[in-house]
Amino acid sequence: MLNEDGGVECQSAEGDLVSYSCYCPKVVAMIGRVPDTIADRSVVIRMERKLLTEKCEPLTDFHPEKINGKCARFALDFKDVVKNASIERIVGLNDRAADTWEPMAVIARIAGEAWEQKLDEAAQFLSSSENTCQPGPGLLLDMLMTFVNGMPGSPDKIFSRDMASILRGCHGCEATQYFGDKEINERTVAETLGRYGIKSCTIRLGSRVARGYCAEDFKSVLRRYVPRIDVEQKAAERGSFRQW
Repeated sequence: MLNEDGGVECQSAEGDLVSYSCYCPKVVAMIGRVPDTIADRSVVIRMERKLLTEKCEPLTDFHPEKINGKCARFALDFKDVVKNASIERIVGLNDRAADTWEPMAVIARIAGEAWEQKLDEAAQFLSSSENTCQPGPGLLLDMLMTFVNGMPGSPDKIFSRDMASILRGCHGCEATQYFGDKEINERTVAETLGRYGIKSCTIRLGSRVARGYCAEDFKSVLRRYVPRIDVEQKAAERGSFRQW
């Protein structure tokens, strides 16, 4: 049973009620893509192999003793302040990401305005789908971009087959990276969008009539699932995308 401090209460062998503090931040290092269940509840920091031209200090020169001491001193001096601090969500993050960043936001606010700004910038970048490689938001944005990169016709409608071909990298477009080795066809697109409540309908483009999608149906889903920084980056790349 959880107590009010986030610890666990259970009975000892003697039958007494004992409280254990079981909360602590954890660092997980891994090779490859972070599973969605972890990435969606973590601060993901992608690492890249160092170029030969880049210089950095060897790990053996890192001595964290002073940092450890300062962190321990801060925890003792400000534990009550942090515990009783009001929660202020970072604007632009979804609820789960905001929950993850809340403890750090409290500490940054205590450290000063400059640190609040640094934390806000870090949170926006590290929560973006580009950094976390989460397929949902990134794939939705790629699908929406097919309306901008799409075939000649209406910028507000696209046939299912054209969306699939653009996502495969046809017609001079860059292929999406979020399907992996899975074949991209009309059924794949329909199954993916169906999870977000977006369904195809019969549309007309000139004299052609076929199943397809309307850009209007993506707007609500875009606001709910795609991080703000991703949308702003695409908007900066393409002026026609600013309406979203």
